[in-house]
Amino acid sequence: MSLREKLRVIVVDDMSTSRGLITQALDSIGIKNVATAGDGKSALATITKSPVHLVISDYNMPEMDGLHLLHYLRNTPATQKVGFLLITGR
Repeated sequence: MSLREKLRVIVVDDMSTSRGLITQALDSIGIKNVATAGDGKSALATITKSPVHLVISDYNMPEMDGLHLLHYLRNTPATQKVGFLLITGR
């Protein structure tokens, strides 16, 4: 199994269209194990149940924005080394 096939990613964005586009882009390069969430709180629940290697998160979201999600992950020992890519459409 290749590294791309083993990689676990979560895409976090409140816009379903953006989540879909990013998921399709990841799929096109062989990254198939992708979860999605509509906000930071939902992402945390998913990450707690099923750890990931990389978070791709929108900056502006309701409930918990991308910056607060990053801050929480960096201050939690189990997730402080998870890769994090913060994006925005603005």
